[in-house]
Amino acid sequence: GKGENGEIGIAILKDESSNVLAGISLCFPSGECVFICCEGFLTERYLKGKMASLAQQGSFSCGNIKNAYDFLDCNETERFFDVILASYLLNPLKNDYSMADIANEHLGLMIPEPSQSFGKTPLLKAMKDSPKEFMEYACFLAYVSMASAPVLREKLKEAGMLELMEKIEMPLTFVLYDMEREGILVKPEELKAYGAALTGRIAELE
Repeated sequence: GKGENGEIGIAILKDESSNVLAGISLCFPSGECVFICCEGFLTERYLKGKMASLAQQGSFSCGNIKNAYDFLDCNETERFFDVILASYLLNPLKNDYSMADIANEHLGLMIPEPSQSFGKTPLLKAMKDSPKEFMEYACFLAYVSMASAPVLREKLKEAGMLELMEKIEMPLTFVLYDMEREGILVKPEELKAYGAALTGRIAELE
């Protein structure tokens, strides 16, 4: 659980082009990091089962945590903390947050972006071609998730936004996860008309 024990940092590493799981990295409050490669009997299904069991006992922090909900089969939002979401709340004017940004801004650490380490190489190929660098990158992601969570929580508290994060933003991540998984019905023509109306109103305001 969180508190004196802290959260477990987690990173789910999936190849974007193929949606194949490369592996999972975990970082415990002690600072110990592990990377579990998805291969052999350690299938995605097997790892989901093990992570779901762990999710019943611990608290987790992650960047874009809704991407990890497939593995954390639990809907108790107080067990989870999204460090990227917290960073957006603190600075909503920034266009895009990466884990490297969070490491730099909130922990004073310089870690490479994946594009610096692997270029445009897909994750699965990067793991095969540069296993040591890939493992370090995976563990960095989990470490930054673990280490930045208490820092971000304190900053949110100071800004008067901790309740907003815990009571509204984190529960909303489950709603978005369900919408992405199940899909939603829309009337495309009405949506298009509404979009055009919004564009016009934005132009007026500008």
